[in-house]
Amino acid sequence: MSTLRRDLHEANRQSWNAATQAHNARKRDQAAWLRGGGELLFPEELELLGALAGKRLVHLQCNSGQDSLCLARRGALVTGVDISDEAVAFARQLSLDSGIPGTFVRADLFDYFEDARRSGTRFELAFSSYGATGWLSDLRGWGQGIADLLVPGGAMVLVEFHPFAFCFDEQRKLTWPYFGAAHGEVIDEREGVRDYVGRSGEPLAPMGFVPAEQEFENPHGSHGFAWTMADTLDALIDAGLDIERIEEWPHMNACRFFDDQRLEPETRRWHAGEGVPATPGMWGLRARKPHALPRRFTSIPIYQVDAFADELFAGNPAAVCPLDAWLPDARMQALARENNLSETAFVVREGEGYRIRWFAPGGEVPLCGHATLASAFVIFEMLGWPHDELAFESASGRLLVRRESSDRFVLDFPSRPARAIAWPAGLAAALGGEPVGVAQAEVLLVEYPSADAVAALRPDFGALARVAPGEVIVTAAGEGTPYDFVSRFFAPALGIDEDPVTGSAHCTLAPWWAARLGRSELRGRQISARGGTVECRVRGDRVELAGRCELVLVGRVRA
Repeated sequence: MSTLRRDLHEANRQSWNAATQAHNARKRDQAAWLRGGGELLFPEELELLGALAGKRLVHLQCNSGQDSLCLARRGALVTGVDISDEAVAFARQLSLDSGIPGTFVRADLFDYFEDARRSGTRFELAFSSYGATGWLSDLRGWGQGIADLLVPGGAMVLVEFHPFAFCFDEQRKLTWPYFGAAHGEVIDEREGVRDYVGRSGEPLAPMGFVPAEQEFENPHGSHGFAWTMADTLDALIDAGLDIERIEEWPHMNACRFFDDQRLEPETRRWHAGEGVPATPGMWGLRARKPHALPRRFTSIPIYQVDAFADELFAGNPAAVCPLDAWLPDARMQALARENNLSETAFVVREGEGYRIRWFAPGGEVPLCGHATLASAFVIFEMLGWPHDELAFESASGRLLVRRESSDRFVLDFPSRPARAIAWPAGLAAALGGEPVGVAQAEVLLVEYPSADAVAALRPDFGALARVAPGEVIVTAAGEGTPYDFVSRFFAPALGIDEDPVTGSAHCTLAPWWAARLGRSELRGRQISARGGTVECRVRGDRVELAGRCELVLVGRVRA
């Protein structure tokens, strides 16, 4: 629910108009000082902001624009926004007089948010600092306004005096509440915005401090809001921003809050006085708008995982889409074609585990090892599956996956032994090499005399697709390699000329080579361009396939 109080903002505008004149009267020729290279920015904000050159930056509650122009001088394309007429008029003139370009807009921040939404105005960086959030009556509206201003990947940086510090008066007497604004409470101050420049002196006026002949009295009261750190963080998180970094500091930059504080002149920082325990003086954060689809689109999560991968960008990439409920088959097939990976897996919670379906670009398949491995990785590591074993129900029955480490998983799949058959007509020519034997399981298994012979094959995929069933494993013993056997897998009938690493093929390869080599534990290498290693163990009518995964991409896709 919005707590926006435009009436109080308007009263604060009057108070800031009066105070701004007093603050700037305390400072000598600011334009000349800026032209001479004078710097107002502190390391805290510069570190959180990062590279500025060429970035479109909006400085929210920019006051009289001095910091805005320092940002612009570092190469940012700056737009400053402030509610005070006096502050914005001063900022515009300071930009002209200093020769530093900047655009300044006079507006209540919430009006500016609405105007920016209508016009499509967007920025790569949003910045707010030093006594800003306490003037906002609607922090959640502020957070959403910032999120709407940022381009995907854009960042919000806030460097602010700590809300704990605002609880105390100049003698550190507890005077004002830490909580309250979230429940609609307002802090009314008849004295209005004060002359904090006069109180702080040269740290706030490094271009030269001008003492006042008489103490400033603001004729307009003001209204503040006690927002906590949690309130601020929640406002940004609820708006969809990701909090990347949070900082707290014991000092205060430039502005003096307490009588006991001592100045460090070379840094313009105020520290706690002698014998006073250090308490938080400032805090800061950086939040980023994720690259995401606009909310008007229906979308589902998507992960891309390299399965059976010894390193990043190796093994076989699979897309994994966790669903709350099944999409129409035609939609899942269309997504698989769009992904154009060898497999896209869709998983839905069912009973004590998940049900899984696999789609290649050319159609649904009854079993896929690498996409099952990738799906297990996502469910274990990204979705927080709390157990060390996971059961998938599938068209090929129940498939168990066991987690051995954060990136290594073991699949328990049905064995698919092959039996020797006569060579199908045209097979050798389609593959581009003479085999030593051919066998049939759900797919063809073609044995060659050496690993080099398998590596040298250059199939005619059009011809191979016409040799039933259009999917072929080619393999050889791993003599001269660190592996027990090598293989490649061709499936042009499914729109996959060569699959990088095929887990399900090892349900046939493992029993084939276990019988020939006389042992049940084997290490296979699929020698595609990407390559991948599959560790196999034959247990009766089951085959265990072990491999590692690498997370490549996380996002959402329209569905």
